[in-house]
Amino acid sequence: MPKLLERNIQQLRGSSYIITLPKDWVEESGLEKGSSVLLAVEPYIIRIIPANKQIRRSHTINIARIDADQLKEIIKWSYLSGLDEINIIKEGGLTHSCRNTLRQLRMNIPGMIISHEDDDKIKIEFAELSYRDFTQSLKAFIQAIVRGLNEISKYLELRSENSDLSLNVDECLGYSLILSRIISKSIIQPKSEISLMKIYGLAVIALSTVDIAESISDITNLMQEIKSNSHEVISLLRDIGIVINKLPPLFLDFGKTNINESLAIILGELQSIKDNIDMTSIDSKIKSKLIIFIEQIQKMLRFLSNYCSSSTNLPD
Repeated sequence: MPKLLERNIQQLRGSSYIITLPKDWVEESGLEKGSSVLLAVEPYIIRIIPANKQIRRSHTINIARIDADQLKEIIKWSYLSGLDEINIIKEGGLTHSCRNTLRQLRMNIPGMIISHEDDDKIKIEFAELSYRDFTQSLKAFIQAIVRGLNEISKYLELRSENSDLSLNVDECLGYSLILSRIISKSIIQPKSEISLMKIYGLAVIALSTVDIAESISDITNLMQEIKSNSHEVISLLRDIGIVINKLPPLFLDFGKTNINESLAIILGELQSIKDNIDMTSIDSKIKSKLIIFIEQIQKMLRFLSNYCSSSTNLPD
């Protein structure tokens, strides 16, 4: 948890105003007298970041009373929060189940590496992001969603035993995690061209993609339980994919066209598909999952529209 500390502003004779920095923070950041720091100055907010120094953010967790599902969530949110490494410890030794859970997570979390392992400790590191551009990552995420919908459609049509739909789910989840990590890194290592308030706007977009990825996972699992192919379901999945696939080209036009008009059209087309779902004869569980999925896509687009209303371009 962040510490809230109060400091009195002082002023040297005829000079700038000054405040003291917490000793613990200075030492933990590897700073000393004479070290340089960067000040990210915004209205009512100043962030202080060590200059010319790559700080590795790490955390240690004792998992004595944590089950496998809780461990997965801890690792996922450690990645999302921008941590560089996490140490998992357990007195008496880590179980095979715990170790297997961590190994499986490497398929879901981009750049996750198990760099050290012994009886009672595992060290996990997160490699540098392959995508550092928010727009590029959001475009890749949307394209992964479209591929996922297309693969589900093919699976329902052909019933191929060789289809591994989990790969598409992992790809969608991976890009959604990258988006949230980019935001966390932007707060830790701020860029001059993007304010903290705009970062918060991008954060809600990024977090909405996590919900979308989990929704596509739910749809995938449900479709694999269907015993016979459904032409209505296949048609709906393809229609949704066609509409969503209109989004990536729009990213090239920020600053050139009214992006909100294009987003409004796409939102309307998704709403039409959503309204038509209730008129179909497909299973009620499938209806519910598809409606939830469309609503989550719509929520992301509304967040995107709100952000673009206050900014000409998505940031690099």
